[in-house]
Amino acid sequence: MRGKDGNVRWIAALLIGCIGGMQAGCNNDKPRQVKKPGKKDIVLRVGNFSFTEGEINAFTDFLAKASNGESKAQIRRTVFMDYCLPKKIVETLTSKKERNQARKKAESFFQIVLADGGDLKALRKNGDPIGGKEESGHYPRVNILTPDVTKQLFDRSVGEITPPIATVYGVLIVGVVDQKKGMNAFETHRGIYTVFFPYSKDRPLGSQTREQIQKLLTKKPYIHPYYFDDFAPLFPRAH
Repeated sequence: MRGKDGNVRWIAALLIGCIGGMQAGCNNDKPRQVKKPGKKDIVLRVGNFSFTEGEINAFTDFLAKASNGESKAQIRRTVFMDYCLPKKIVETLTSKKERNQARKKAESFFQIVLADGGDLKALRKNGDPIGGKEESGHYPRVNILTPDVTKQLFDRSVGEITPPIATVYGVLIVGVVDQKKGMNAFETHRGIYTVFFPYSKDRPLGSQTREQIQKLLTKKPYIHPYYFDDFAPLFPRAH
């Protein structure tokens, strides 16, 4: 049997041991710095679709320069919803043959335009008979044009045209009609003329894609810890 003093020492030792264990546990619970993933690393997966760091950030820096106050997180979410996710969904709704046919048609048309001078005038001349159309007032901002088209468009001057761009629902060729300068290059209005070669004329790809997006948003995704705060707001089951 222990004496009174022995009991006190034993209890004190026990308490010190418990406190030490608790401190060790607390130290283990400290948040560690999350390393930024590499470009080929998967940072988001939902349903059967995976997205790498390179894919979600392909246009982030460019669009951040054109931002009207949007954070990079907001830009990533918009690009994911308007471009990355629908593009992969459309690839499951269309066949490789359909997509290749659209690309070949666009490339053949583009060669004709180049032979005619390769400028906006040539694009209009050859595009009008097949449904080319004019639009106006585009900024290089998110939610206006898909980012792949926006980047190509704002690398060109009035009267110039882009090469064929394989975008979400088909292949697009764009000519710069005019521009009205704003406070800086990224605030400039640009009128455009477009000729579009869809992947499918028979199916409502837009509505089918939007329907699939809504279903996917209800699923529990995998989000890399580095980008969790960026993408979790899109998914109610992320937490």
